[in-house]
Amino acid sequence: MRRIHTAFDGLVGVIPGLMALEVGADVSRIDYACNVVLYTEFESREALDSYSTHPDHLRIKRELADVRVARHQVDYVVD
Repeated sequence: MRRIHTAFDGLVGVIPGLMALEVGADVSRIDYACNVVLYTEFESREALDSYSTHPDHLRIKRELADVRVARHQVDYVVD
């Protein structure tokens, strides 16, 4: 968990349009729950799209590739 948190720490203010980022660990211990969640907020859809190809994001994906066994993603718009 510390490795994941450290990898994402400091991205707000570095990646344009990334307004909030939070890494959370599951405390439920339910067998179907994900162990870690990454929650982000972006100022626009364009900022979200840019995040996916930003060099710092791609670096983190490489750094954490060996700790992930599954990935689930939900993108939604809040009015």
